[in-house]
Formats: sequence, structure tokens, C-alpha cells
Amino acid sequence: MASRSTECGVSKLSSDLLLQTLAHLPVPDLLRCRELTRDFRAFIDESCSLQYGVELVLAGSEDDGSSGLTASEKRRQLRRYKALRDTLHPMLLSRNKVQFRGDEKSWDMQTGSLVLMRQGNLEFTQFASATRNTPKRVWELWLDWQDFIALDPRQDLLITFQLQQGRFRVRILSMSTGARHPSAHNSEFYIPAPPGADLDHLHLEYSVFETKVTVLCTYTDHELGRYYEVLCVANWRTGYVLLSRHNQHITAFCVLDANRIMIATTPPDIRAIRLSILDFTSHYEEPTHLLLPEFSDRVSWYSAAIGSNCQRSATSPGRLTLPFHASQTDRIFVIEFSINFEDENLQRTLILPSWCLERALVQSTSIPYLHTDVPWEEWGPRNTRLMTERPSTSEGQTADSSATGMRYVTIENGFAVVNDFNRFALRHTSDSELMENPLVKIVSGSSIADLPFFKRPITTSVPYRRIVTSLPVSATQRVGVAEDYLVVIEDDSWSLEMLCL
Repeated sequence: MASRSTECGVSKLSSDLLLQTLAHLPVPDLLRCRELTRDFRAFIDESCSLQYGVELVLAGSEDDGSSGLTASEKRRQLRRYKALRDTLHPMLLSRNKVQFRGDEKSWDMQTGSLVLMRQGNLEFTQFASATRNTPKRVWELWLDWQDFIALDPRQDLLITFQLQQGRFRVRILSMSTGARHPSAHNSEFYIPAPPGADLDHLHLEYSVFETKVTVLCTYTDHELGRYYEVLCVANWRTGYVLLSRHNQHITAFCVLDANRIMIATTPPDIRAIRLSILDFTSHYEEPTHLLLPEFSDRVSWYSAAIGSNCQRSATSPGRLTLPFHASQTDRIFVIEFSINFEDENLQRTLILPSWCLERALVQSTSIPYLHTDVPWEEWGPRNTRLMTERPSTSEGQTADSSATGMRYVTIENGFAVVNDFNRFALRHTSDSELMENPLVKIVSGSSIADLPFFKRPITTSVPYRRIVTSLPVSATQRVGVAEDYLVVIEDDSWSLEMLCL
């Protein structure tokens, strides 16, 4: 606890009162207070609890309040974790490798847990992590036939989907035992599926956030040239369907928080991806929609996928378990465009920080008319600060489209590169830190003018930190980033390697 006697107005307040007041401030406001006077700076710097809160935000993390550790111990663990996470030195990583059998490629992985699906048999692997104090564990479950599954290891949650007569039978089970999940009031319920769907042409995407499971199911009938999609949000504990939408040209979604979801659609009357925000607890839809950059007439087909991981890692009980996780609120959305440009299939990735999205929504609500599409150029007075293109990768190497918190990984010159869009960490990176670690660079942003598949050139000035790691990645591998591990996938042999801190 700080006890410094300060001058002026600060000295007239008791240390306890000042500490309690500052502790309730959002960290951005706390950082502004720190810059007001030397006395404020000294008081905040001498308080372990205030410094821990500041360093959490600078690390892009949140405390879940589940630990009884002191602020000084949490701060020590956070500094060690951040140093390991940003360097990703191969000698400090726990290497876990899984080889797929034959042509078996039906698998899923969430927050350090992998599952292989073979008919009624599910083979689980929980990978070891020194930071989370989780040992490696392998087990199998024999279940009735399931067509799709969803995982949330932190909640020991396994959700199975079975297509039955035009709808999905959903079961809520324990990932460890296969029995009914103890928090589920209904062990099974039903959600709609596209009409006439068959498993050969069915695709399912899901996201689990707290008590909500969101499912986007798409079905393509190539013979009849038809495309169907169903978006459904349900409370997995009660089995109550909160939201259901059919055939609205939805191509992707991303959960924003416990009550809101962002969907990407391709309206037939607009040559752009439209972003809409829905409150699935009240069925309220934001009156304005945000349009991404408009495509040129030379683009014959386009779609979008949104990547942003909001799940938290599984933990083990004990003092060694980290009490903090990647931020679920201040994060980035990786928007992967799939484009057919002059008979060539292309992919381009754009990164949208959550604070840009929120700012655009707030500004658009001032428009006096309802249900308006806000063009990309009118998102805000400084629309050039709203988006940046993913840093380019070496030819033949690709990164995963997922992102965790404010971090996104690419491959450059044969090594994994972590790109950190945390604006607070960027502003507080000193020149001395850059000199001590020459692998950390500040990228101020660049102009993207050579994109003929967009109708107008895109410019950007969104800065980010670029951290070059010593982790080698070969030309046949893909790499993705999670909270405290990297995922390396060997494309030619279909082996998967987890590199955990």
C-alpha cells in the first residue's frame, strides 16, 4: 500500500482514501492521472495493487478474481508470463506433438485441448502448460453417434450436435466423463438446421461464451444452386433458444460479449460486407450497420470470416495457476476476405480493433435516421485509423486466421512474429525498452493503395508492436496464436504441435 506524503492536493488526502478512489478508475483514466503531476505518478508507482492493474492492461489481460494471491505475487507472475509470451524462445516452450492417423482429419481444438473424432469415439488430449500448471492428460469417450461437437475446456463442457429430421439434437455433457454436465438444467434440446441439409454439404461454426453457445450452420446445394444458413444462439444451461435467424446472407459471426453478437452479411444490393450488431437477450438490433470497404466490379464473388478467440484457458487448482487471462473485451477481430478476382481465388486479411468498432457504433448512433448503412469512409472523422492490413507473410507460409486478445501471429523469414495491437502497451513502450530488445519494433502503419479488388484505395495509420520470436516455422507449416501457446500444423503429414509456455 502506498504511504508517500505528497504535495498540493494529493497530500491533503489520506493514502487509503486515495488508493480506494484510484482503484475504481478504469485503467485508461488511471494512466491519465499518472501523467497529471509527479506526486500522482509517485503514488501510483509505489502501489503494488495499482501497478498490477496497469500492467494487466499493458499485457492485454484481465484478472478473473479467482486467486487469493497478493498483488505483488500476481505482478511477479504477470511479468514472468509476459516475458515468456513475448519472446517464445523454443527452449522455454513445452512441445507437444500429435500425429494424425492415416486420413483422419476430423478434429477440433480449444484453449489447449485437442479432440479427434472417429465415429462414436472421441480421443481427448489436454496439453501440458507450465504457466497454467496443467499436466498432459489423454482420455477417450465412447458416445452415441454425433455429427459435430463444440468444446469449452475451462467449463469442462462438451456439446454434441446430431442432425435429425431437419434439426439438430443438442446434448450438454461433461468433457471429462461424457455424463450430463452438472450445470445443465436440460441435458438435451433442439435447434433448427437448414432445410433438406445433408452431412456431405453441411458446415458448422460455433462459439461458446460463458452460458451462451452460438452456431452458424451453412448448407450448399450445388446441383440446385441454393445456399441456406441458420444462425442460432442458445443458453446451454437452460436449453432456451435466444436467437434464430434464417437465410439472411450471413457468412460469419463473432461474439462481442455476454449479450451481443456481430454478424457479417453479403447483401445482394451492396458490393460490401455489412457488419451488424445484435443483442440476443432482447432481440434488439443496432439501428445502423457498418460497411467494410466496397469491392470493385472486377470481383465476381466474395465472402468473409471473422476470427477472435474469447474463450479462456483451462486451469488447475493451486497457487501456481495464473489468475489472469487474455482480455475478452479489448481485442482484435481478424476479418479474412475470400475473393474471386478475375477467375483467381485470393485471400486478404484485415484487422479491426474492438475500440475502433465501438467508436464507430457510438458515432453512428448520432445519425438522426434509423437502419442506415454507414459506408467505410464515414465510420468516423479519422477513418484511416480504423483498420490495417495483416502484415505480409513470406510466400508459401501462412498464418492462422485466429487471434487471441490483441495478438495475432504471422510468419516472416522463417520465424513466428507476434503482432500486438494493444494501444496502451504501444504508448508506454519506452525507447530504452526498444534498445534492450532489438526484436521489438513499432510499426506506425502504411498506405494500402495497390488493392485493385477494392473500389477505392485503403489507407491506414493504426500502429502496432511487432515482436520477432526465435521460433522457426518451415514453409510447409501453418501457425496460430492462443493465450499462452502457439499451434503449428504440418500440412503435408497432418501433424499438430502445441508449443505451450
